Amino acid sequence: MKYVCILALILALPVHAENFFGAVETDAAAEPIEEESPWTHRAWLKQTVGYGYHTPALPAARNDAELTRVESELYGLLDWKSGPWQLRLSGSLIQDWLPGMERAGLWSGYDFSPKQEDERQWRAEISDSYLSWQAGDWWLLGGYQTLAWGEAESLRVTDVLARRDQRWPGQEDLDNLRQPVPVVCATWRGELDLVLLPNTPPDRLPAAGEEFDPYLAWRSEDTPTPVLKRLQDTTGWAVRWQTRQPGWDMQWLLAEVNSFDRYPASQGMVDGQPVVNLEPWSQQVAGVALQATEGVWLFRTEQAWHRDVRLRPDNAAGPWPKHDQWRAMVSAEYAGIHNLTVTAELSQVYTEDHSPRLAESQWQTGASVRARYHLMNERLLLNGQFVRLPGGEGRVWRLSADWTFSDRFSAGLSVVEYSATGESDTLYPYRHNDALLFTFQWNL
Repeated sequence: MKYVCILALILALPVHAENFFGAVETDAAAEPIEEESPWTHRAWLKQTVGYGYHTPALPAARNDAELTRVESELYGLLDWKSGPWQLRLSGSLIQDWLPGMERAGLWSGYDFSPKQEDERQWRAEISDSYLSWQAGDWWLLGGYQTLAWGEAESLRVTDVLARRDQRWPGQEDLDNLRQPVPVVCATWRGELDLVLLPNTPPDRLPAAGEEFDPYLAWRSEDTPTPVLKRLQDTTGWAVRWQTRQPGWDMQWLLAEVNSFDRYPASQGMVDGQPVVNLEPWSQQVAGVALQATEGVWLFRTEQAWHRDVRLRPDNAAGPWPKHDQWRAMVSAEYAGIHNLTVTAELSQVYTEDHSPRLAESQWQTGASVRARYHLMNERLLLNGQFVRLPGGEGRVWRLSADWTFSDRFSAGLSVVEYSATGESDTLYPYRHNDALLFTFQWNL
């Protein structure tokens, strides 16, 4: 009888095993499952205080060591997803309190012009905001998007689709300087990108008379007043193909885009005063970018042919001729030391059919060196960077420390130095615009 019971138990085991992961009946009432909301949001408040500890070169407005900005930025992002559809709305409301402090007698650095006040007070800026649809192999998008197609720090090689904030050059990382542009794009399988740019806003520039006004040399009674125009702003397009393999990835791109820079296209008279009209130019770009990893090393290169680039002659007010340029960047990043990452970059520009009348030499070399070190469980980041502009047009040093106190609050401290030796160097008018920056951010 004992053996019969054991045999019956063995034969019953498969029956129970087949239903081992089946539903288990209980007396407890099933709790309702809460549906995930299609809405997500994020917001933060950032306060930046800048102090220029040297006297800048004339004709910049500031004539002594002073506060350079007391800027508050409120950023908000709202996402909605439903099936294949996604809607993203994001932007910032920015206010620089310095003009108000000047009117209240709390700051006496200099008198702001109406244009400077307009640029600094209660400004709304759009960030990535778009409507997209994704299904199968396709992702379609229309709206404003930041298109980062290159990583070179010392030279624009393949990163030709993102405008930048040039108000305070060298005082932010590249990712923070990029700004969105209006686009309509289609992506297939994450490999092929087709982009249409209905118009190309210029880089965001400081107001006339500001410390980094790119037209400081024009701010005199003997030269015409520069006026930004967009008479030749045409629709641009770009195509990119990406290949990803274990240990490396590559992208190929073709583009015809409007430049983010401006050149003096014509002169005229406005209200009896001579003016020079600054316009964009259309250029074609064909390039390739490669990234590969080997152990603790990361290698990058970007190579691109830029056609019909307007180059500055010795007489900046004269005609700017078109030239073709080969632009290249190679970089290596080492992360073999605990919490330390070191990146070195070398860039090169070659101008075809170079003329002695050009202000730039035929071969121009630039460089960038960066070191990052994380401490305290990655809550403290120390960063140091040196950038040499191509052609020896100037050098920028930046040291910074960013401390994340909690998920809600972080702070940063940066010091930035500019230097140039020759009067014809690009950074020479800004060589004394060194700055000390304090930032505080609250995640709401």
